[in-house]
Amino acid sequence: MRRISPSIRHTLILAGVVALAVVVAVALAAGLGLSRAHHVLTRSGYSQEQLAIATRLEAEVNAYVARAALATAPRAAQERADDRAGIEALLAQYAASIRAEHRFLAEAGEKDDADSELATVRQLGALFADIRRDADRSIEPQALARDLDRFQHLVRATVAQERDEVAAALASFDRERGIVRSMAIGLPLAGGIAGVIGLMLLLGRLKHPLRRFEAAMAAVARGDSADLGGMGFAEFETLALGFDRMTREITAQRAALHQVNARLEGDVALRTAELQTRNSQLAEIEANRRLFFAQISHELRTPITALQCEAEVALRMPRPDVAMLRQALEQVLVQGSFARRRLNDLLTISQAEDGRLVMADKPFDLGDAVRAGLAMAEPFARASEARLESTIPGDPLPVHGDAGWMQQALLALLDNAIKFSPDAAVSVGLKRSADEAVLTIGDSGPGVPEAALTRLFDRFHQEPEGRARGGSGLGLSVARWVVDHHRGRIAASNRAGGGLCMTIALPLQQSSAFGGSMA
Repeated sequence: MRRISPSIRHTLILAGVVALAVVVAVALAAGLGLSRAHHVLTRSGYSQEQLAIATRLEAEVNAYVARAALATAPRAAQERADDRAGIEALLAQYAASIRAEHRFLAEAGEKDDADSELATVRQLGALFADIRRDADRSIEPQALARDLDRFQHLVRATVAQERDEVAAALASFDRERGIVRSMAIGLPLAGGIAGVIGLMLLLGRLKHPLRRFEAAMAAVARGDSADLGGMGFAEFETLALGFDRMTREITAQRAALHQVNARLEGDVALRTAELQTRNSQLAEIEANRRLFFAQISHELRTPITALQCEAEVALRMPRPDVAMLRQALEQVLVQGSFARRRLNDLLTISQAEDGRLVMADKPFDLGDAVRAGLAMAEPFARASEARLESTIPGDPLPVHGDAGWMQQALLALLDNAIKFSPDAAVSVGLKRSADEAVLTIGDSGPGVPEAALTRLFDRFHQEPEGRARGGSGLGLSVARWVVDHHRGRIAASNRAGGGLCMTIALPLQQSSAFGGSMA
């Protein structure tokens, strides 16, 4: 169950209610204190009034007795009558004050000894009546002195009692005033302290969520995740929920963006690698083209120069004989065949790279193709004073592919073997081995290092010995390309007695469609 957090508005309303309660409490306390002080002052006023009346009554009675003893006859009656009237008025005023105080205390719900005080007033009236009678008769001075003494004793006791009441009232007033002063100072001070504490708590509850918001925003800015959770006030809870939703959306979008960036970076890296590979291939092709044209131009210059020389020699002779012309024509034929093979290599390479080269796919006898290739290579072998020795079975060796291209591959291998076997024999053997036809061509040359055997069929590759004897480095690569398209194998190895042996193995009795471009 989700906890319901208070809102800032409700908290402020509650704080306002508490502050109003404090103000009301201060006002009520002040009012109560003032009411109590007014009550004490009023009661003190009655007590002071009664004290003043009692003191004056004593003085008036003493003055009455003194004037009665000294007054002359004509004037004595009138003065005593006035003095009596004043003293009786004081007694009446005293009694009225006591009754007023009684009513005041009764309304306040307090008890007093008004009956006792009224009885004292009546007793004072009776004593004054005795003093007046004694003074009017002017007899028995001892009785007058005795009654006056009794009156003074009672008045003094009343005065002392009233003074005690005034002192008690003043003390009570001081207490009430102290209470009011304490409340007037203490309640606002306590309310202020409570307000300050409440404000500090409120600011603390406001500052903590704001700091969490600040830290969460900094975390999101750094790319980290942030979950605010509980934040205290309801308004901050709402903001936190919205912020968490926004953070989750930003995190999801950032993750998706990272994935897209990673995918794009991968695609860019892949495309860059492909472009680099293509560029490297293009650079290598361009370098190979330049090397090829440089070499092929050199190789074509030699047979063409030889052709021109043979023709010029023949033409200079005034009467050439048939044998000399026949020899010149044979040399022209040999050099022309050599130039034609170089041109065929050039055409093969250019067509293969353009993707326009197509091979036939039909059965043919590999023995017949080898015999035809040997016949084509015979003039070049005679010109190089090399001997072609062949062992070809009479039984047919059926394979599928292109007989013309297979003859071209054989001529390339024979050309290479004759070049390294001047005045020596070149052996050509063909046999059946299980389900394959195996063709071997061996020369009498120096062979090649074992480490270079696997590179002999690379385009434009030439060993130092081959470069010294001339050549373009294309013949063996053409032979491998033809064999690969016939689904066969080609390899080179050094012969035990010296020289190099080329081996071609082709599958027998299989029909396949061959086509494509030279790699």
